[in-house]
Amino acid sequence: MAKTKITQKELKQVLTERLKLDSPTFQLENHGGKVSGSVISETFVGWDSAKRQERVWHALQQEYGGEAVMIVGALLLYTPNEWNN
Repeated sequence: MAKTKITQKELKQVLTERLKLDSPTFQLENHGGKVSGSVISETFVGWDSAKRQERVWHALQQEYGGEAVMIVGALLLYTPNEWNN
């Protein structure tokens, strides 16, 4: 059976483990049946916006297949320096 929902805790775990995120901080919310929000990590230093999105969505598709776009909404990806400025 296809996954139709994801918890914030599950999303944090999947992204942290699959991307090996360094000291991640998450600002997430549930909206319209999807989890969306911001992810802040040192891991993103040196990655441009396109690479960040590509890596995150690849990780989500590995975990959830085509259902990823149905259970995860927009994710904004920041380095700690970008987040604090």
